[in-house]
Amino acid sequence: MKRSQQPQAVLQQALTLYQQQQYQAALPLLQQLSQQLPEQALVWHVQALTLRKLGQLTAAAQSFTRALKIAPKHHEILNNYGNLLRQQQRYEQAQQQFRLALQAQPNFFEARYNLGLTALAQQQLDDALAAFLTVLKQQPQHTQARLAAAEAYRLQGRAQQALELLQKSFHAQSVAFLRQRALAFFALDEVDLAYADMRAALALQPRQLALHETFSDMRWLQQDSDWLGSYHEQLAAHNDWHDLRLGLTHRLIKAEQFEQAEQTLQPLLQLDSVPASVWLLQGHLKRMQGQLARAEDYLQQALSLQPEHQEALYEMFVTQLGQQNYVECLQLSQKLVTLAPGHQGWWAMRATALKASGDWQGYQRLYDFARFVRPFALTTAADGGLSDFNQGLLAKLERLHTQKQHPLQQSLRSGTQTDGQLFLNQDEDIQALKQQISAAVTQYIAELPDDPEHPFLKRKSGRFKYTGAWSVRLNCSGFHRNHYHSEGWISGCFYVSIPKAVNHDGHGWIKFGQAQLDPTYMDEPDYIVKPQAGVVVLFPSMMWHGTVPFADDEYRVTVAFDLVPEE
Repeated sequence: MKRSQQPQAVLQQALTLYQQQQYQAALPLLQQLSQQLPEQALVWHVQALTLRKLGQLTAAAQSFTRALKIAPKHHEILNNYGNLLRQQQRYEQAQQQFRLALQAQPNFFEARYNLGLTALAQQQLDDALAAFLTVLKQQPQHTQARLAAAEAYRLQGRAQQALELLQKSFHAQSVAFLRQRALAFFALDEVDLAYADMRAALALQPRQLALHETFSDMRWLQQDSDWLGSYHEQLAAHNDWHDLRLGLTHRLIKAEQFEQAEQTLQPLLQLDSVPASVWLLQGHLKRMQGQLARAEDYLQQALSLQPEHQEALYEMFVTQLGQQNYVECLQLSQKLVTLAPGHQGWWAMRATALKASGDWQGYQRLYDFARFVRPFALTTAADGGLSDFNQGLLAKLERLHTQKQHPLQQSLRSGTQTDGQLFLNQDEDIQALKQQISAAVTQYIAELPDDPEHPFLKRKSGRFKYTGAWSVRLNCSGFHRNHYHSEGWISGCFYVSIPKAVNHDGHGWIKFGQAQLDPTYMDEPDYIVKPQAGVVVLFPSMMWHGTVPFADDEYRVTVAFDLVPEE
């Protein structure tokens, strides 16, 4: 009897430690118990939860598997295992676990809520909404389900439904509620109400960086001269909030206000222990001022603290490029693509290094323009003008262009961009366009060669999903700075409406292969395509691309997008 009681006492101790969030202390007890009580599902379950809390996800998955072998229909174990899989972005497997949990316990609303979150993460908004609304029928006070449903509505372009759902909330003064309602108000062009909610949220959590970023983004898009006011207000009262000061510096850099950024950063350079992130920003600012040798010194400080800090390596790459140290550029770009082979921006740097160093064979293998840049006619008109489809689509897109200037962190200049993921909007014309683009993408992928050694071609897959889609309206003299899409695989641009200026001197044309690393380096484009209304141009996300400015009173309206291979 004494032997059987001892493990139970240890188990109770382990459970108490887990509940007290003392995970490191609980783990050895649970590992001991898993040897003593190998057939007890509770031991493996709590061990799995503890390992997950400690970030040991592979070991956690193994413990969940052991628990489910013993209790395959235990709804809480299935649900928690699903949460682990969702954390690992193994969404299909996570959904399977949540469905099994619901089979075992149909009214288990937490599993249904998690099923909705998994659908939301994959932008399966109809499925997400169905799950969240079912939870709310069971549990009207489930605040997180209400907020998640509101987000799904807003992403579908149904901000009014999002607002109506939020107005029924039982937690109208929580930060999450206020932020979500502010986003809904902003989508409905109720700017003053959005601002009021953001101010209320900041009053509750004045140090939360995400709130300052959301509020300053709103104010920037409205051309508010005091768009950074929330940062300044808090720093005036809390000069030692270094995280907020660093966030403000980032914002100023994005707005190309470099002098103010350097002034803001200075107090952080006086700290007893300066973090790598601060040395990195100071190096970036010196590079933007053309002081490349000083920039290099600061970046060396950052890299001495974090030798594999990718942004610091990138800044060092650009600094070396500006000094024409191409051997160092080749080494740095190789290190970047080795550290993060999926980062499309680092492959753009690799292409730049190959081109700058004169390795044309390597450059042309990476950027095979003739094979990789492909136009597809979708909705063209016989007379070269706008088709009926494009005219209808244009009218709908115009209503979505409610902002007054370009987003802070985007490449376009002199124009506006729609908010959110356009292809989640349920408008029939937008969905019809998505279907036509998807057909072109399917053909494009099928006609790509197979090459397991090429960073673009080795990801070739017949299944894909959109990770972003948006409309851009360029004004007179508008253009896109040369850029790449770090998180994509294939990118594209569909031309809804184009100005007559495209018929003269290359105005408004899309150009490829021209690196632009202001103010350090800029080369020449290698490939250029004339836009045509109703045509989509597809190309690798890692490829440098931009547009030639145009002089015309007409707008240029496009739909751009990124996609990645689906698991």
